[in-house]
Amino acid sequence: MDARVLFLLFSALQKTTYEAGEKDLIEAFRFLKSLSRKFKDAGIDVDEAFSIIAEHEEWKFKKLKGEFERFVTMALDFMNYPEDLYEYAVIYFSLFLLLLASYETEAHEKLRSIGKELKNLADKLENYTLTFMLAFEENEKIAATARTPEEVKRVLRIE
Repeated sequence: MDARVLFLLFSALQKTTYEAGEKDLIEAFRFLKSLSRKFKDAGIDVDEAFSIIAEHEEWKFKKLKGEFERFVTMALDFMNYPEDLYEYAVIYFSLFLLLLASYETEAHEKLRSIGKELKNLADKLENYTLTFMLAFEENEKIAATARTPEEVKRVLRIE
C-alpha cells in the first residue's frame, strides 16, 4: 500500500497504453481471441470476461489518445484513493498474469481454474471501467469505486 509505488504502477500502466499504437491494440485483441478459442476448446466460456477486458483497454486507449488532459486529470483524482488504486493495480496485474498463464497452460483443469478467476477479476475490473467512464463523461471527481453491480445501479439511479 505504498502510495509512491502505487503512483508509479498506475502511471506505468497509463504510459504503456499511451505509447501503444492502434496496431498494438489490435494485436492484443487478437491475442485475447486466440486465448478465447483455447478456452472454448476446453469447454470453458470466458467471452464475457474477455469482452470486459477489451472494453477497458479500448476505452483507456481512446481517452488517452483523444482526450489526454481530461484523462490525466481523472487519473490524478483517482490516485487520491490509495485503497481503490491498490485494488485496481492488483486486479489489473492479476488479469495480465492469468492471461499469460493461460497461454502457457494446456491442461483443461488448470484452464478451468484460470477461467473462473478471470471471470471473477473481470467483473471487478468492470466496476472500475464504469467508474472511470462515469467520472470522465460527467467530468466529475471520483468519490469511490462501486464494488458491486448493485452499487453501480444505485449511483446511476437505475432501479
